[in-house]
Amino acid sequence: MTGFSDAEFTFVDIFGQGDKLVKHWNFRGTHDGDFFGIPPTGKSLNLYGTTLILMEDGKIKQEQDFFDNLDMLTQLGLME
Repeated sequence: MTGFSDAEFTFVDIFGQGDKLVKHWNFRGTHDGDFFGIPPTGKSLNLYGTTLILMEDGKIKQEQDFFDNLDMLTQLGLME
């Protein structure tokens, strides 16, 4: 969330079974700071994604995020 001072992170849905969870999420914010080496664009971002989570002993052991990177770059004005 670095690079988005007004970041809003919302969970759309969370479900799971045993030691595995799935999060469907939405991230919104204005790109007004450095984000993984990308200088601020001033553009708004509204991105949906999914995270797969593996739990162990009640703690998060592993997380893997999936989202449309092209959509993110397009919204930030970095791709057409």
